[in-house]
Amino acid sequence: MPTSESAIRRRERSASILAALAACLGVAALAGCEGAGFFEPPAADRDAAPVSQAPAAAHTAAPADAEAGAGEVMAYVNGEAINMRPLYDVLLRSYGLEASQRLVAAAVIRQEARRQGITITDSDIRDETDRTLERIFGTVESSEQRERMLEQFLERFELTHEQWQLTVRMNAYLTKLAEPQVTVSDRELRDEFNRQYERKVVIRHIQTASLAQAQDILRKLEAGADFESLAFRYSTNASGQDGGLLPAIGPNTTGVPPAIRQAALAMNSVGEISEPVQVGSTYHVLRLEEIIPPRDVELDAVRAQVAAAVRARKLDELKGQIRRDLFARANVEYVNPTLEALRAQAEREANRD
Repeated sequence: MPTSESAIRRRERSASILAALAACLGVAALAGCEGAGFFEPPAADRDAAPVSQAPAAAHTAAPADAEAGAGEVMAYVNGEAINMRPLYDVLLRSYGLEASQRLVAAAVIRQEARRQGITITDSDIRDETDRTLERIFGTVESSEQRERMLEQFLERFELTHEQWQLTVRMNAYLTKLAEPQVTVSDRELRDEFNRQYERKVVIRHIQTASLAQAQDILRKLEAGADFESLAFRYSTNASGQDGGLLPAIGPNTTGVPPAIRQAALAMNSVGEISEPVQVGSTYHVLRLEEIIPPRDVELDAVRAQVAAAVRARKLDELKGQIRRDLFARANVEYVNPTLEALRAQAEREANRD
């Protein structure tokens, strides 16, 4: 059955949720950060003093056994006390390096913002929250509906409100750091306009490991086999679980191999089946599901909206780049020997790759 344009739009929006989550949570989606220096000081003291001016007690290291919870009982098993040390060791070795790197990333973002004299206000936090929710959910009818959707989102990805608020705060800093550097060229404006309003097609595809397998799929289709069933059974692409369905494809759609994009756009009849299309070492059989005609809109009528879309995309990209650059330049000295060993091991593995 042909897919309506509104359904296509909803599917494209749904497909972007994980990307939005990745961008949103890239800074610090971490449980249990309240005691790790992650939260900002009270509003009156926010950004008031560099880290080096914090009270000396804050930098006093606890004894190793106390840090590890060696003397703290975790549970009693048949009357026998089990202390926290084994749990601490497992968590540190399994998740410690990743968690520490997120903490470091959050710290260097705050430090860079302080160096540039950048602060964030409650209004900045609200604006960042609105931008994030808009990217994930699109336009919603009421604040109550948005809150319900947010609750469902946090539950689905097992996130807490504290994690959400923390991440929004870090992204608000990144937005302030990145915004002055974002510009939109005429070429970028035109490309985005074409991407949003151009002719598009919706296809299903079946990915195979060889030309012989693709040709066998074609024979099954000629004999009357159902395309979606074949995709589910034989496709080696993850889209096979959805009958091979892909988001709408246009001339400027990214994330699609050029060979598939070209073959898809060359199809003109709904139900049309392509010859095998080679992409690297794989072969694809396509079926045209729907043609979405170009929308009769002039660029000048939607210039502001199109420019905002370009700015939002470039802003997200730049925020990620700033975070990565700050982390790469940071002078990090791990005091904990386990974390330092994990860091050195990760560095050796990265150099081998």
